[in-house]
Amino acid sequence: MTFVRGFAAEVRKGLLNLLAGWRETLMEMITFPLFYLLIVLFMGRGQLRADLLPPVLLGMVALTFIHEQVNRVFWSYLGDIQSGVLEQTYLTPLPSAARSPP
Repeated sequence: MTFVRGFAAEVRKGLLNLLAGWRETLMEMITFPLFYLLIVLFMGRGQLRADLLPPVLLGMVALTFIHEQVNRVFWSYLGDIQSGVLEQTYLTPLPSAARSPP
């Protein structure tokens, strides 16, 4: 039950962030298909080739997903770095086999 409540809280937080950034989402929804078509036209040398549509779409979706995740991780860690939270975490020492000899 705790897992479900935690998952629901994260989904709610994500939806609230999406709602708060509606302008950003709108701009991404407009620019994604434009960039997609421009890449297909560029790769097809000015022609819209049907054989390029699925692989380019798959690549664009994967690239966009990775880009969004990296941005999310960076901006969430930036707040931790600036507030000094990361310096307060305890890092365990390296095992003796990984340490360089004195």
